[in-house]
Formats: sequence, structure tokens, C-alpha cells
Amino acid sequence: MQISYVLIDKLNALLALYPASVTRLCTTPYRNEAIVKGAQSSKHLTGEAVDLVFDQTSILLPAARYAVSLGFGGVEVDYNNLHLHLDIRSEPFWHEVRVAGKKYTLKNYLTKLEEESINSPRV
Repeated sequence: MQISYVLIDKLNALLALYPASVTRLCTTPYRNEAIVKGAQSSKHLTGEAVDLVFDQTSILLPAARYAVSLGFGGVEVDYNNLHLHLDIRSEPFWHEVRVAGKKYTLKNYLTKLEEESINSPRV
């Protein structure tokens, strides 16, 4: 399997601003199914996806926003497992946040955080 050059170019741009460790890039069908319970159509099987972890959890969301601006079609912020999944799918795009057992679109989650910030009492 060959890793996508498009993925590598976008990933290098992201890592220049948000240093991270790669935890998963390419995978075999066996590992994908048996070990990580991945989707049968996982972009990791075709060299078009990467999972990252950061030294600080607070970097997940800014890195995800930047990934969207770089043109990653698949972006998943997983606060449950503290990683960021990125892939180069074409439309329909998938931008999701998983936190406390719930799923949000990235846009809805950012709106939720903004509303909570506006409505929280200031000290």
C-alpha cells in the first residue's frame, strides 16, 4: 500500500503548527477489523488517513479547525480517546467531535462552546 502524497502534504502543513505523534497511518484489514474495530471502508486501509495524539488535549480542537481549512474531508476530534483522526475523503465531508459519549458535528460543537462561553457568569 502506498501512502497518499496529498495526505502527507496536508499532514506536514498541520504538524508544522501543531506538533503531534502519529498513532495510526496505514493498517491491514485484519488489524482494522479485529483490533481497532474500524470501518470496512476505512481510509487507513488505502493510505489516506492518519490518527494523531498531542501533548495537550487543548490542542485537539484548534488542530481540527486548521485541518478543515487545509482541506481534510474527514476530521474527527475524539475526546473519549484523546486523538484526532484526519483523512482526505471527498464529499460528503465528515467533521465530527466525540465527547462524553455524544457525537456532534464540528460546527455544532464550536457553536455550543461559544454559547456556553457567552452564557457563563464572568468573575
